[in-house]
Amino acid sequence: MPIQWYPGHMERARKQIAAALSKTDVVIEVCDARAPGSSRNPLLRELVADKPLISALNRCDQADNERLKHWLQQKPEEFTEPPLPISCKTGKGVAELRKKIQHKCQSFKWFGLRDARALVVGIPNVGKSALINNLAGHRKAAVANKPGHTRGIQMISAGKGLMVWDSPGILWPKFDDPQVGVRLALLGSIRSEILDPLELLRQYQEGLLQWHGAAIVTRYKLPALAQNLNEILHEIAHRRVPLLPGGEADWNAAGYLLLKEFQEGLLGPVFLD
Repeated sequence: MPIQWYPGHMERARKQIAAALSKTDVVIEVCDARAPGSSRNPLLRELVADKPLISALNRCDQADNERLKHWLQQKPEEFTEPPLPISCKTGKGVAELRKKIQHKCQSFKWFGLRDARALVVGIPNVGKSALINNLAGHRKAAVANKPGHTRGIQMISAGKGLMVWDSPGILWPKFDDPQVGVRLALLGSIRSEILDPLELLRQYQEGLLQWHGAAIVTRYKLPALAQNLNEILHEIAHRRVPLLPGGEADWNAAGYLLLKEFQEGLLGPVFLD
């Protein structure tokens, strides 16, 4: 099941980001701590060029941090400097991120004379707008737990000498590694309307059973540790979602529910890279 999603608004967003870079002092690249490598957009890395860059790993509260730590040790070349784990849900790391922005700007001649200007970039649904609201201390950017919500770029005051560009999430035209598309779909960075939830879950069946099997049994009150995805979906379809007319099980609804609760962290910590 090849997965690709690069609608027209993403190409427009890429051009908007390129234009905003000339008025930007530092770039904040937001990645997903549950798949830090797969959630880095090579297009954005090319656009940023030599601008000062801070990489932030959002949703560290939902990530399997032991596996994340091991991955970072094994892949030191992925980031030019150690990325900062943050959580827009709990606020962890946001104050430290603000300090990093100020530190990156201290060598500029204008420092202290005007606000620093940061551009927040990343793939869809990694929490860019939520991060800006955390930096500002209250809601200024529209937030939705779905990809493609932010469509235009806008400058927002984050207080304490900081202005922030909120930008739309963009992917890249083709995933060279098909598994990257699967991981991003599992994370919710690709619109669910273009996905087959059952096929997507089947592609992740081994990891789902290995890392989340016990949590699935507990959450859905399964009679025993499930041996395969079909057993899990069968139980969910009969226990948690309405039956179809004629009393048939709605496997698609069961798949959407399982995928949604996986993405929300209700089946335990996640790490996909």
